[in-house]
Amino acid sequence: MTVIKKIIRFLLITVLTVIIAISGYEIWRISEQYTQERRIKDKLAEYRLRTAGGLSDNQFITNLRNGEFPDNQVMAFLQNDGHLGNQDMAFLQKDEHLDNQNTANLQNDGLSDNQNTAYLNDNELNELNNLNNLNKLKELSDSQDIANLKKGEHSGNRFVYDLQNEVNKNIAGWLVIPGTNIDYAFARAADNDFYLKRDLYGDNSAAGSLFMDFRCIEDFSDSNTIIYGHNMKNRSMFGDLRLFSDEAFFETNLLGTVFLNDDTYTLEFFAYMVVKDDDIIIYDPAADQSEFIEYVKKNARQYREPATISAIVTLSTCSYESDGARMVLLAVTA
Repeated sequence: MTVIKKIIRFLLITVLTVIIAISGYEIWRISEQYTQERRIKDKLAEYRLRTAGGLSDNQFITNLRNGEFPDNQVMAFLQNDGHLGNQDMAFLQKDEHLDNQNTANLQNDGLSDNQNTAYLNDNELNELNNLNNLNKLKELSDSQDIANLKKGEHSGNRFVYDLQNEVNKNIAGWLVIPGTNIDYAFARAADNDFYLKRDLYGDNSAAGSLFMDFRCIEDFSDSNTIIYGHNMKNRSMFGDLRLFSDEAFFETNLLGTVFLNDDTYTLEFFAYMVVKDDDIIIYDPAADQSEFIEYVKKNARQYREPATISAIVTLSTCSYESDGARMVLLAVTA
């Protein structure tokens, strides 16, 4: 009996050790997934800072003219557009800034020739280069200069343009829902599988990315534009769609925003539902809107009449209520 007890004890210890090791590995793996997802999100969010916290291009340029940004932001903006070379940057960064008085002194005739020459020599630039730099900073007045700064004439969101050209051409826009963790770029691929397990850099990622249904047009002109994302347990990606199941939250969180390269849409949320993954109405980009609204009204768990019936946007993620269940948050664009 003693031998049998020892064997049983050994087996129990072995089983417990394996369980603890597997559990530890799973905890580490999940932690790494969340860390990776957060790192990617933060890295992409840096692009929004290029437009001074989401200001429009016109407002950014107005502020730039008026000197209302810190000098390092001005220099980063100009350097990113390729308007300043290394010598120019050396001048701008000499004392880490150009204040208004320095600029005024250089632009007016109040300094003697000797004083001007001494100042320019101290900064290791000749007079012509210095004046060129001042023109770049202060004489952004005609339409051609503004077009150059904006990398092409468009009235949309500069950071989306940069993401498309510097990170991934498949990036279609950026979605923000205040009151939640949903603040992400989203992509569109040739199918609905590519970004299920890939981040927006194309690398493997358990969290995947938010992505538009490949059948939808990127400008949100479809009757029903559909965006998918995983329901992550740490509330990342579309994990926070579950919050809209609560009536109080649904009633107080009314709006979201979609930023595109050439436009911005306000999303007015009007319904929260749980549907099957093969729902032929909810997942139809060409859905008849009257039929769609009537169907939603009858089956939604949360509903309010939309102010107007324009283009519909469907945000979809997994629900764990039953096999094949999906949570969807529905909005109209404004």
